[in-house]
Amino acid sequence: MKTQQTGPQALPGGLKQAIALGSKSRRDALNLTAKTWDGRLAALTAEQARLAAKYGPKSSRAKGAQIRVDMHQALRIEILAELARTSMKTLTPVQNQFIVYGRVLDKNANAIPGVALAALDAKGAKLVEAVSDPSGAFELDVPAPAGLEAGVIFTFKVMMANTRTAAETFNVPAGGLAYREYVTSAQPQKRG
Repeated sequence: MKTQQTGPQALPGGLKQAIALGSKSRRDALNLTAKTWDGRLAALTAEQARLAAKYGPKSSRAKGAQIRVDMHQALRIEILAELARTSMKTLTPVQNQFIVYGRVLDKNANAIPGVALAALDAKGAKLVEAVSDPSGAFELDVPAPAGLEAGVIFTFKVMMANTRTAAETFNVPAGGLAYREYVTSAQPQKRG
């Protein structure tokens, strides 16, 4: 019986190489991997349709082909997400704040612009807020509490609009930063 690999060893060779390269080379390799993956996905989709027409859509051959198509689509989403990550600039930490930056995405890794995010202190008071841009990117520059000594931990929560629970609670020292991708079904805030 063949076991299915998971984790980094299961990634396609092109993606493994892309991860190991520098920024521009990495983006170039990821773009090439995405184009190659699109071709593979198109071929698999055509083969699945051919098998469904020949043996019926409920046949084991057609179902097996559909599983391969679904796996390739999931990997394609990961490749595109990694490509988007490489396009984001890495921020520089600031001594008296903690920076949370990243993107707001839907379950298919598509950017969701216009989602309001806020950092709240332990008592629920709003420290700072931001709105995701057209690429779903956001940046929250959370100020450290006044008089906080360097390296002392403080707590805050990141919340998204239209949700009742915290996306994440941070217990961190000032002067740090964190990249996050929040997946949500939240809708953009209405402007008016």
